[in-house]
Amino acid sequence: MRFKPNQKFDITAIANATVDIQYRVDDSFLQDFGFQKDIATYVDQDTADKIETTLKKPDCIISGGAAANTLCGLDALGSTCAFIGKTADDEMGQRFRADFSGKNIAFTTPTTDEIGTGRCYTFTTPDAQRTFSPFFGANAFFRPSDVDEATIKNSKAVFIEGYPMQADTGFEVLYHGAQLAKDNGSLVVFNPCDHGIIARRTEEMQQLLDITDILLCNWEEAKELTGEDDLTHMIRLLRARGISGSITLGKDGSYVFDDKDIEQIQICKAKDIIDTNGAGDQYAAGFLHGLLQGWSMRESGEKGAEMAANIIAKMGPRP
Repeated sequence: MRFKPNQKFDITAIANATVDIQYRVDDSFLQDFGFQKDIATYVDQDTADKIETTLKKPDCIISGGAAANTLCGLDALGSTCAFIGKTADDEMGQRFRADFSGKNIAFTTPTTDEIGTGRCYTFTTPDAQRTFSPFFGANAFFRPSDVDEATIKNSKAVFIEGYPMQADTGFEVLYHGAQLAKDNGSLVVFNPCDHGIIARRTEEMQQLLDITDILLCNWEEAKELTGEDDLTHMIRLLRARGISGSITLGKDGSYVFDDKDIEQIQICKAKDIIDTNGAGDQYAAGFLHGLLQGWSMRESGEKGAEMAANIIAKMGPRP
């Protein structure tokens, strides 16, 4: 795995900027808002405002987003990072930016005043079931012009995630950033994030795979991308396209692969399991940090497993 040497940034992420807001609610709240338990329902600005007015004080507010979480893990391991994503200049946008302060993560994307910062509401009912209501917000105004070319040129790798593809301009943003990376000799890392997005945007996903160097996904996503349900066949097809990467299998660990080797990585036993949110994001951080340091696929995968075990032993998706 060869990265451009002597760059300002080890890795730059192009991704959604989201703040996670968690509430404990009764079933009656879900019924009043027309939310179906355990099903994600996207909401608009008016509904988002009504939720916050109705519920007042949340149990937890924390900046999130898969790639942003991964960058925080990379920063904790000593990698230099940059983030490209869209927020508003509002309370949530300021919180998102503030959570990067004190870290070695550059974030200079201009804000929008069209709409509020993206949020994901999590409602936990007394039966411990979680219901999600994402508000896309400023992420819907993410444009290719927001991708800073100088930042891309000064990055060893560019990390794109699939979540922006839920917006009309998301694919254009990701493809533009990834192509800039390829044109300037940076490696492209791709995490599709959700097999449902792959199913809905199949053609665009394949175009992104065409310029991907390193793929991070789980078994369901790999199945959707390759059309195969056998792991060996999945990896064979991906390697034929010049792709290296990792396929995670939950409690069964993961497989990492490049053009030479396929390695099975066992999970690391966590001291305790407090919160599984962020396990995949921190696995990605450990794996990518290892590759950026020139470690082997096995060493990098084992670092990913260690990071995943550490994060599930605490609350929150970031170290």
